[in-house]
Order: sequence, then structure tokens, then C-alpha cells
Amino acid sequence: MYDDIKKNSATYLDSKRLKGFLVKDNSKQTQLNVYTDSINMLSNSADTDEKVNFPSDEVKVYLNDTTKEIQNGNLGKKEAVTVNQTIKLFTELGNLRKEKTLKKATSEILNLNQIIEYQENSKKSSKKKSDVDYFPKPALIWNNEFEKLFTAPKVGEGGQVLKQVSLSDEELKEKLQLFCDIVNEYDTYKLSGEGWQTLGFLLYLYEAPFIWKIRDLYDLADKSKHREDVPIAIALIGQGKTGKSTLGRRLAAKLTGALNFTGSGEFEARNKYVNKAISDVINEYLQTAGPVSPLMIDDVRPDLTTRQYFEDMIKRNSNSITGPMPTAIFTMNKEDDSKGVVSNRHEIARRIWFLSFESSFKGNSKEGDLKVDELLNRADSDLYYLCQQLLEEYFKDISEEDAIKIQADFLYPIKKILKDLLVKYDLFQEIKKFFEKDNYDYTLYRGKSDWHMLIEQVREPDDFSFVESNGKLQAQFNKQAFNKLSDGTNKNNGSSQMGLYYNNLPRKYEISDSSKYGTSGFMIDVDNFDKWMGEPVLRKKYEDTHGITDKKEKEEENYRQAKMQAQIQMDLQKDLVKQVVDAMDERNKKKKGFFGKIFGGK
Repeated sequence: MYDDIKKNSATYLDSKRLKGFLVKDNSKQTQLNVYTDSINMLSNSADTDEKVNFPSDEVKVYLNDTTKEIQNGNLGKKEAVTVNQTIKLFTELGNLRKEKTLKKATSEILNLNQIIEYQENSKKSSKKKSDVDYFPKPALIWNNEFEKLFTAPKVGEGGQVLKQVSLSDEELKEKLQLFCDIVNEYDTYKLSGEGWQTLGFLLYLYEAPFIWKIRDLYDLADKSKHREDVPIAIALIGQGKTGKSTLGRRLAAKLTGALNFTGSGEFEARNKYVNKAISDVINEYLQTAGPVSPLMIDDVRPDLTTRQYFEDMIKRNSNSITGPMPTAIFTMNKEDDSKGVVSNRHEIARRIWFLSFESSFKGNSKEGDLKVDELLNRADSDLYYLCQQLLEEYFKDISEEDAIKIQADFLYPIKKILKDLLVKYDLFQEIKKFFEKDNYDYTLYRGKSDWHMLIEQVREPDDFSFVESNGKLQAQFNKQAFNKLSDGTNKNNGSSQMGLYYNNLPRKYEISDSSKYGTSGFMIDVDNFDKWMGEPVLRKKYEDTHGITDKKEKEEENYRQAKMQAQIQMDLQKDLVKQVVDAMDERNKKKKGFFGKIFGGK
């Protein structure tokens, strides 16, 4: 029975994972195991008169436990009804009574399920939440047997094949227009446009149920690609009212039809160590077989990503899980304190895609709210489910050419599908400038301002020095420079600050490597650093501190003076030549007049 249930992915009750049949925490769990999942086997049976044996040991345990509870008067009326119905269905040994056919048992178990559901709902307000209570609803489940997406089973019924969306041209164009409008809203109406990262988030959201297929595909790539290069989570980070929660919670919920978003505050009642509780729930959900819907958590503290147990959990799941798996979505409110620090370790950045939303909306807040409400009123899940249908079809037969493109960009499948639709309805131009960029990379922007300020403050030779190495200019930053940034605590001492600044250097620009990093400091390539900064920050520092700027200015001034003197001399020469020419012309005129008279001229 367990194998049958597992094969059909019916491991959810109300879209939340049950503990496996091999784990029995209490009689309530056993009760749910027996009744809820067995209904699928009963309902799907071809012979309704067939006799069947249930997991008798589980039924027996349940009967023994609940009978004692009845005797002690510990059960309410509804629970007592459930136990009495169980006694009618099963013998004391836990076997289905002979007179109970599958047809009759199905009907009675359905009735029992409704009672169980009532009991669970009535106790939700007082019941202490477990990991599964934070799982998304509804959930999409990948069914390996049918190679299709299924909706998660609800109480008393099996999962259903993903609903097929059929839209008219006009309707589909409206859905695509909304997609473009969301991107442009976050670009046009922001003080600093953030349409680039908004598009990235929407693309990831729409592709999330198939991220696992791309991860498996990466394993087939050359040695330069690994499954952990495909992020299993996405984080929208920012400070203040920047629209990240609106995008990641309210719009995402309506666009996917999930209609849920867990807030970090809900974890406080479960565990005072909120970060640990969140990490445990994410771990449980990622390891749950079947579901591929993202788990969404709003307002997570960024320092969650700096916790060693969180890093271990993300690395373990990212490296080890193959086949169908869900993803996670966070919004993070970045603050100016130690708890507002996002991990800058490469191990985290390659597994969680950080997107920055730190720019405020233009105009007054009321106007901005109206624009957002207008988008929310238009939002629904039709385009999302259509994309799931198209992605499911797309992954049935991947060409070698497409495989190469996917290995270069994990968002290529959803980009291709949406681009084809946008081009068809003449909408692609509206967001073309974002589509044609490389994927947004937070690591290229993180820490730039901090580095800029540090370079303004450091002084030679105590804090740093310039050296020539292999014909290239290098900057040696000493630990002394970072000791000045320490607040006196062990957490923010000079060594940790040095590591923080070093890890903020993006690997893409090859600014520094581990061989140039030590306990006393590290070296960075000046030109590559300035390329990352987008301006000659270190080069200018070098010229200023070594008097090269003054020397250059003097050389340039001397050059200007010499050039000006040369120009004056040239002008004088021109004037002199002109005077000579004019004089010769005048003399020639006179000669012409004299000889003209001699030879009879007028």
C-alpha cells in the first residue's frame, strides 16, 4: 500500500505532506495514514467487490489506543464517532470485516474522512503547527508514472491531471499584456528602474515547477556545469517600501493560483529561534517527494542566509536531490544592522538567486497603491498554467541545440516559450531590453558602495599599498584597513570584516583569488577591480597617492603652453608671409601699368 501510494505521489492531505507510513508519531497520524491514503487504492480499483486487507498492524494500533481513550473519557463526540465507525469496518486484529466490500468500504471511509477533516479544522486554531502546516496550498505534484503535473490530492480524493487552459487570442493577449505591465511598472515608476530583476523573478516563478528537470539536465553537461549551478531558491531583498512583498507575495500568489504566502512571524509561536524553524520547514519541504510548487515565506531576516545550519541545509539539498523537487521563494527586508546582512558566500549565491529591490516608487504612496491594485485586479493564474502545459510539452523532447542553450542559461525554456507568445501578439518590444540582457546578478552590485567608501578612507602604507606584479598593478589591502571597520564585537571583528569585503568581490571579474588571500590581507587586480566598479576608482587612488595626477597635470599644462606658443609662431609666420605676398602683388600691379603704357596700353 505504501509503495502504491508513493508511486502515485498521493502523499498529501489537503496539499500538505503526511509523515510516511514508516513513521508513526501518534494514533492521530496512524489514523490519517490508514484512512486518507487508502481511499486512492479503493477508488481506483477495477473490481468493487474485491476483498482487501488494510495495513492491519496500523489499524490495530489505532484501535487499541483510541479504545483506551474512550474508556478514559478523553474523546469528544466527533472522535468517538470516528472510532465507532472504525470498529464497524475492522476486526480487533485490524483486518477489514468480511462483509465489507470495496464499494461499501469506500463509501464509509469517505464519510470518515469528512469527520477527520472536520476535527482537524476545528483544532487548527489551538494546535501547535508542524512543518507540514507551512506547506503551500494548492500544491502541484509531478507524477513520474504518467510524466505529467498533477494537482495535489485533497481529503477523500486522488490528485487530478493539471487543468488545461484554453484562451482566445484576445484573452491570451490580455494575460501577456499584464505580464509586460508588471515588469514596466517596476521599471518606469521606480526612482531607479528595477524592471530587469522583476522580469527575472517572474521568469523563475513561472519555470519553478520544472527547475528540477533543468538541474537534472545540468548533470549531463560538461564538467563546468553542475546541478547546484541552478538555484533552488530565489530571494527578493530590499529595505523599506520597495514593492518586493507586493511582487513576491500578493502578485505571485494570484499569478500562480496558490493564494498563500507564509509570513516569518508565524514561526515565532512555533519556535523562538525563528531562523532555525524556517530552515527546518524549508528542509522538510525540499525533501518531500512529489510537490514542485514553490514554498513562499515573506519577510525573512537576511541573516538567515548567514547561519551555518542554513548554508549546510541548502548545500545538502542542492547537491543531493535528483528528480522532482520544489523550490523556495523569500522576501527579505534588509536593515542597517548585523541582522540585515545577506550572505555573500559563493556557496549560497550560486544556490539562491538574490534580486535587489531597494528603489522606492515615484510620486505619493496613494498613487503607487492605485497602480499596484490595478495590476492585482487583473492578475490570475491562466498564463501560469498555460506555461506549465507548454513547459511539460517542451521537456518531452529536448534537442541538443536547446540543451546547450539551457546549460548556458537555466531560464532559457521559459524565455523561449514566453518570447514566442509575446512576439506572436506584438508585445515583445515592450520588454525586449530586459529579455536580451544576461540574467540579473546581485553579486555584481552588492558591496560596491561599501568598497567605494573604504577606498576613500584608507591610507598608505598602513592600510594598503600598490605593487607591480607580472607587469600589472596590484593593490595589497592589509587587515589594518578592516580593523577600523570593526565595532569591537567578535562577530564584526577585523577578520570577519576582511572576509566580508573579500567575498563581495564578484568572481566573474577575476579581481582576486584564494591564493592571494591570507590572515594579514589580500591582493586585488586594480584594472579588473575598476572594471567591476565601472570607473577608475583604484587607478585614481594610485595616481593621487603617488603624485602622478599632479605630474600629469603639469605635463598637460606644459603641452598646452607649448602648443599655444607654436600656434602663435605659426600665426606670426602666416601674417609675415601674407605681408610679403601682398607687397609683391602691389609691385606687380605697378609694373603692369608702366609696361602697358610703353606698349600702347591704356
